[in-house]
Amino acid sequence: MDGMTDTPLISVIVPVYNNEHYLVRCLDSLRAQSYEKLEFILVDDGSTDGSSGVCKSYANQDNRFIVHHKENGGASSARNAGLDLASGDYIGFIDADDCAEPDQFLLLHAAMEEHHAEITVCGHFLHEGGRLVETRSVPGDIGILDLNTALTNLVSIRSFEGFLPNKLFATKLILRADNRCALRFDENIHICEDVLFVCKCMLAAKGIAYVPEPLYHYYLNPSGLSHTLDLSKRATEKDSWKQVAALLPPHLSKIAMERHYSYAFNVLRIAIRTAPRSKVAEIRKSTAPYLREYRRNRDVRRRNKLRAILIVRFPYLSDIAWRVVKKLLRVRWR
Repeated sequence: MDGMTDTPLISVIVPVYNNEHYLVRCLDSLRAQSYEKLEFILVDDGSTDGSSGVCKSYANQDNRFIVHHKENGGASSARNAGLDLASGDYIGFIDADDCAEPDQFLLLHAAMEEHHAEITVCGHFLHEGGRLVETRSVPGDIGILDLNTALTNLVSIRSFEGFLPNKLFATKLILRADNRCALRFDENIHICEDVLFVCKCMLAAKGIAYVPEPLYHYYLNPSGLSHTLDLSKRATEKDSWKQVAALLPPHLSKIAMERHYSYAFNVLRIAIRTAPRSKVAEIRKSTAPYLREYRRNRDVRRRNKLRAILIVRFPYLSDIAWRVVKKLLRVRWR
């Protein structure tokens, strides 16, 4: 029996929705992977641009690419469809507007095998506006993360965080992680659905290994869902963090709830710009009770606390003021 037959298969799931301008970069990086046994499941989530044609072209050239077309249902729905189709021993995820270093899956799999882990994590590059703005690496040498450290990195900004593409998962973990039923993405969550999924996997994993090298290129896409002004979708961002907080021990739940509050204030900010005054009043009323806990949290910057107070108490005036400050100082809402 040859080595290729013995090599475990890695299934890489790629949700695709109107990513025509970035998709070639992503798929070329997959085609260049050094790991020898891969399948790439391209889930076309009802694209209306040329993405479907790009997917078909790669599948015609390389039988590792498998294309599945479905009606538009969002990233969670697309990833669930990919999970149903995956036949690998391990599962990875790539976003269609990002790309991976050639050795990403080779090194993630090697670390998983060496440490008998069920999740492996690597560092990543952060790109914005066509330039590299930050490199986020896991500290130390290749090794094992204890659960507390892994979950701390999951909820902390500027670490490896809770998004999917810099991680590799054992399929057996996903099949048993959610009360011994196959774990799936919550299709009612449209933003930060990956954090909730990763959190559940980490809590169930028998081992979490890390590779310090940055191997994934994450591109901040101004047209991506995380920048949408769709209130119904943005509201699910805070819902995801609330669910994550409920799963974590108290010292980490506090951090997750701070993210929940922060995103709630962000929803109010978006409502001020896009929704009728009656809707703004409704969101403001539901958000106001968060101020007390947010102000008491020592981990929250005073600048962010002040911004939250102003946006709740003086929503329209504070929004005008913040637009001016943002333009003058070139700072971003976080």
